[in-house]
Amino acid sequence: MEALERTEVYEYMLSLTSGFGQPSFQGFKVLYAFEQHELGHSAQSLQYCETIAAEVFRCPLRANSDLISTLRTLTNALLVETTQDELEWPKKLQLLDESQGFALLQFHLSQYSEFDSCYTMKELLGEGGYGAVYAGVRKEDGRQVAVKCLDKDVCKKIITIPGETRSLPLEVALMEMMSKPYCEKVVELLDWFETSEIFVLVMERPDPCMDLYKFSKQSDGQLSEDVSQTIMKQVVQAVCLCCDRGVLHRDIKPENVLINQQTLEVKLIDFGCGDLLTDEVYTEFRGTIYYCPPEWILYKKYLGVSATVWSLGVLLYELVCGRLPFNTGEKIAEGKLKFPRRLSDECCMLIRWCLEHHPENRPTFQEILNHRWFMGELQDMDHVRQVE
Repeated sequence: MEALERTEVYEYMLSLTSGFGQPSFQGFKVLYAFEQHELGHSAQSLQYCETIAAEVFRCPLRANSDLISTLRTLTNALLVETTQDELEWPKKLQLLDESQGFALLQFHLSQYSEFDSCYTMKELLGEGGYGAVYAGVRKEDGRQVAVKCLDKDVCKKIITIPGETRSLPLEVALMEMMSKPYCEKVVELLDWFETSEIFVLVMERPDPCMDLYKFSKQSDGQLSEDVSQTIMKQVVQAVCLCCDRGVLHRDIKPENVLINQQTLEVKLIDFGCGDLLTDEVYTEFRGTIYYCPPEWILYKKYLGVSATVWSLGVLLYELVCGRLPFNTGEKIAEGKLKFPRRLSDECCMLIRWCLEHHPENRPTFQEILNHRWFMGELQDMDHVRQVE
């Protein structure tokens, strides 16, 4: 059966963290179909495969590409064993699999004439639990764009932008707030569409660019203080402008910062974890756990601005040290920092200030920008540093 091993399939299905409906549900349906085949119930197994394939065609964005490949392999084996007349759905499944996932979105959006008349979909740039981002081209002028497709069943929150009456998907609303007027340090939302299954966001795509995580890896994961100063100043300015416009990003990390490798200009991306900024306490954490503040770990609550300042401290530490300051919730709560000898005292002091255990003791965005590390006034302050 094309080298499909029971143990490998079973372990793969157990590892799935997303699927259709409930997590792993479709994965276990494939596993069940595989077991029915082993028991000699080929017709029943093929029927299960057809049911799962129908879900793939209906909701392409929620289909894991590895699941599709496994489903196709099983289907091909079953077709050899059964006396079914030639079927259309296995052909469509084969096309989806051979395209390595690209046709999942192309299949869906080609049926949506408004998007298809304006944009051409190209290669996959990245994917996550909520959707995928593709390269694209605007047909009227050939402009390079990024096309982000979001699963409507996951991205259900609809809000009204303060001062307006329109109800918009949360991420669309936050990006509109950051795009009008244009902000050079935040990626611009150019257009958006809604289909029966997904939201489609069309954004500017700077060229050349890469995310900050990949950029730092080119320097063995750590950047010089001079380069880090240039980058961090822009990130802080971008985050400050977000808050000034009432937007809380909530997922500041290297993967969500685009950088032009030639000019070191940066743009903040991905507002999928964001929310409207308020002065109230937040009791839901959205983002990446390694960047969350100790007050969330200890008390399951935080304030938006002070939690953002903490994430900026984590980001700066990661850029100049080449690793995260804390890798568990317990260590985040403890807050113990160690710095390599090569770092300036001013850099260490700024990181310590941003990573103050008590939120009220952390700096404001303006205090960060006015810090002498950014001003270039480096002084010897060895007594504040704990050396590795």
